[in-house]
Amino acid sequence: MRIIAGVANFAAKASAYLIEEKQTQVMELLENITVDINISIEEPFLTGLIEYLVASIKSLDTPKNIKTLQLYILTNLCFKNEIAVACLSRATDSKTLLLHFKENQVLFCKMAVALVRFDYTMFEFELLTSLKCVFQVNYFVGLIRSRDHGLLKHIMELLNVGLQRDEHSKLTMKQFDFRESVEEALTFYENSRDEFDLSDLKNFKVTNLFMGIINSILAVE
Repeated sequence: MRIIAGVANFAAKASAYLIEEKQTQVMELLENITVDINISIEEPFLTGLIEYLVASIKSLDTPKNIKTLQLYILTNLCFKNEIAVACLSRATDSKTLLLHFKENQVLFCKMAVALVRFDYTMFEFELLTSLKCVFQVNYFVGLIRSRDHGLLKHIMELLNVGLQRDEHSKLTMKQFDFRESVEEALTFYENSRDEFDLSDLKNFKVTNLFMGIINSILAVE
């Protein structure tokens, strides 16, 4: 946590003065070290970092690649950590901020899961809508076809945590019909088995994630 605090403080206070290439490197580092982060207390760096991320994400001057990394960082901070969501709700209107996630439906869906724990009446619609986008056949199959390991990993975490930690998310997910997406994805995989040589590490990882997602969906059903 000390390393994260150091990088977070630097990002919040100094990264704006760096050239874009260096800013990107700082954000990439922060994105990597916040994956699967667990926050048990309100760390001193947390409020400042979240306020910085919110301001930068909303700014029209922030380069798109940096803003994308910042969306990942904010999702990493909030997805499993109610303390971070509480900090976020003090820093901005969460529903307005969620609009900035629209271009990345997987992150939008993860943030909706994080926020629905605080106000399920407000964010239940957003969660259901984003589930429809993430598991829309062309989008979901496209992630498998492109072997997008990163987003597939986020989808599996989305399903697992959404089911295990939050009853409202679980009930919302049960309203969604995953069958068409599952059938199309399985058909695509069966017809493309020759392309997914499991001796290739990337193919092996993607296949494991794909099967994990299918199992998680079956658990919802």
